[in-house]
Amino acid sequence: MADTLKERARTLAAYALRDARAGDYAAASKRVSELNAECGGAGVMIAVAGWCDTLAAHTGISENSGPLTLGWKDAETGRVHLGTEGVPDRVRWAGQLIVARAALDKPMFDALIMSLPEDKAVVGSYVGAVLETVAVTMNGLPDAASETDGE
Repeated sequence: MADTLKERARTLAAYALRDARAGDYAAASKRVSELNAECGGAGVMIAVAGWCDTLAAHTGISENSGPLTLGWKDAETGRVHLGTEGVPDRVRWAGQLIVARAALDKPMFDALIMSLPEDKAVVGSYVGAVLETVAVTMNGLPDAASETDGE
């Protein structure tokens, strides 16, 4: 039964990421709602970890990558900055969670999860921020498959 839950959560998480990368956030949100309804909090955690791991794999980050730095890109200006001024709390939290997971910093990852508020709507917006941050970041990176097409 646990394997079935994991597989269903992974499938819905993959569909949600696909939809988010395509810019269809309504469909992605529907998938996340479906995930929560079918798999509960455990399934959502599988999805969040999976999105983080997918981004790390896509960028080539591994345990040998050294220290990671969290930065923010202003969508309007394209400028990257390291400060969190003007970064919404949910987006800052998502970035911190993604970096903790990529750095294999389980205590920080767990602390960030525990810092979530009780309000389910707020938690949902934070989970959505992880999905959106992963999708936008992946879309802004070179595609490994397209890089090797010309070789």
